[in-house]
Amino acid sequence: MHSCFLKWSEDPSDILNPSLESLFGEEVKFHCTEISSVRKFLVNHNVNIISNVLKTLSSEALVVTERQLSDFLKDGDFHNVSENVRQQLKHCPLTNLIGESAFGDFDYDCSTRRNSSLHNRSAIHCLKRNKTMSYIEKKTPSQQKNIFILARSKAFSLRQQSTDAEKNVVNATREKFIKNQQEKLEKEINDIDRRSSISEAVVKHGGPCLRSEDVNELEEKLIEEGRSVKQTVEIFKNEIRYQKHINGRRMKFGTLEFMKKALKDCLAPRSLPAKRPRH
Repeated sequence: MHSCFLKWSEDPSDILNPSLESLFGEEVKFHCTEISSVRKFLVNHNVNIISNVLKTLSSEALVVTERQLSDFLKDGDFHNVSENVRQQLKHCPLTNLIGESAFGDFDYDCSTRRNSSLHNRSAIHCLKRNKTMSYIEKKTPSQQKNIFILARSKAFSLRQQSTDAEKNVVNATREKFIKNQQEKLEKEINDIDRRSSISEAVVKHGGPCLRSEDVNELEEKLIEEGRSVKQTVEIFKNEIRYQKHINGRRMKFGTLEFMKKALKDCLAPRSLPAKRPRH
């Protein structure tokens, strides 16, 4: 199939061959009745259009095949399997309905018997899936007795294993919850520390700016104090950080002129929209 898609993605003329009955050869029993309709359609229509369509379809099918069946293609884990394994896999179901059915039973069981243990659920589902009772009914009374005695002797250790497994899940869930809470608390502490440091840095130069006029006053003050360009840029960055992290406004860093203009636009009074006259 992969080789066919690879060839057809380059030249799909073989698909339109009237003598071709099976698309993928005799090994793959896949007969497409639509191909004959396409061939009849080509009698009075342009072949190039259909050829381009088939080439596109083959290319997309090739991509899907390589993605879904990569393990079975060349250099895959199951490319060259033994004949014995091939015979065993021949009778395997091609769908995941078995797993879906098992999970469906488990979901229904969880909704009807919420307080059951994992050991109890496993025992019931094993009895149902493995048809254990049908197997026991075929045994003689003495054999049935021996089976139940053996099962009772193994029950305690199996129950203990199930209990330990359930405890491990609960403990892992609790540890993950505690870890998430600690990370959340650490993040909140870091946010508080960052906001405090930003506020302290802004207060040092007489901020924060509350009006657009304060931006010009801050610039004049920095010039009078003889601050360097680097210091001035850092001070305006602190003002941007204050508006961004304390007041929750969307601000961006940039050049000095860009940050001054952004602060002025951010702090400029916003006029309310004019009311529409009533008719």
